Amino acid sequence: MSDNESITVNSLQDQQKFNSLVQEEIPIQTAAVNMQGGMPSCLTLFDNYLLCYSLAAQFKALYRFGQPQGCPAKFEDFKFCMSLKGVSDDKKKEAWIRRRAEHWAHRRMAKNSEDVWTARKNVYPQDGKQVPLP
Repeated sequence: MSDNESITVNSLQDQQKFNSLVQEEIPIQTAAVNMQGGMPSCLTLFDNYLLCYSLAAQFKALYRFGQPQGCPAKFEDFKFCMSLKGVSDDKKKEAWIRRRAEHWAHRRMAKNSEDVWTARKNVYPQDGKQVPLP
């Protein structure tokens, strides 16, 4: 898990906010997964994990953050994919979307730009029709 995901959701109010954020993220992540052509393969996720440790990625992290980066989140994605090996494709996609929605909900619970800006709601409604912009 990344530092943002290490936030514990312990109070009832935090749990309700987290669940609400997950429900907001599910249509967004559904649209994102559909645009990417579905859930990535386990091989793709493993490649992403290995690329994270490439020399170029480590130099970029060293430049940006002053230290090399670890890649545990990418390895967790790979392990999650491997745990879904015996599951049907529809269930895999559903589980992947739920995982991504929970990841982004954790990020939104931490300090982020929503402390300053208000995120637009219902941009990707469940029926697949996009809401026109104001």
